[in-house]
Amino acid sequence: MNKNIEKTICLQTPSGDVLTSILIQFQENEISSHVVLQLNYQEHTYISQGTDYLWMDAFAALEEQLPNNVKLKCCLTCRHGNLCPVGTPPDTIYCMEDVLISEKYDVLTYLVDREEDDTRKRSSTYFCPKYQKQCKDFYTYNDYLYHLKKEL
Repeated sequence: MNKNIEKTICLQTPSGDVLTSILIQFQENEISSHVVLQLNYQEHTYISQGTDYLWMDAFAALEEQLPNNVKLKCCLTCRHGNLCPVGTPPDTIYCMEDVLISEKYDVLTYLVDREEDDTRKRSSTYFCPKYQKQCKDFYTYNDYLYHLKKEL
């Protein structure tokens, strides 16, 4: 099944935050998944592909193509954006900005309650004023940094 979603994403640039549209084209089935991202910035089109069903490899590949001083600024790249250890749907991240996460089971503690799960759920491309970039010194249960080769 092929799907196209157009969303807004924030880019952190030297001249400040810039909102731009991102086209997410994905195909998912039980055997494999494939995603293509397309983003326009300063009259250039950036396209990336991935096979991770959560799209992290495609978002990391997209950021690697952007100029060195431009970063994706969204829940997927935020240090508070965690996955659920028992399964996360595509385009979903869970915000843990109010708690300290030191291992993946800490995330699960906050997601066993369905109501809390719903209040923490965000789109991967969403961002808020509490955004903080992921880094190796802060534990986030999320594979984004693993896929982002230019940060390693």
